[in-house]
Amino acid sequence: MEEERINELLGSVERVDAPPFLFTRIEARIAARQESRPSRSWVLATSMVMVMLLAVNSYVLFGGSGNSKAGVKQLADGMNMGASNQLYHD
Repeated sequence: MEEERINELLGSVERVDAPPFLFTRIEARIAARQESRPSRSWVLATSMVMVMLLAVNSYVLFGGSGNSKAGVKQLADGMNMGASNQLYHD
């Protein structure tokens, strides 16, 4: 009984015409999204710059030698910060 009522309701549904220019609007949105994406060469260049920046910062922070604690201490002193890893004063 329920299925018959559903079939009657579905049978009364008519075809709806799409609004004019709907397809062109959809294509315009798709094109706008594709234009906003950066190219692969820009992504690769940005990634390489970030890696190089990280490497230079690591070299400067750790001084390029085995005495990394002195570099961290010097950096912390320059920024008026403590170089201690102790969180609480006992």
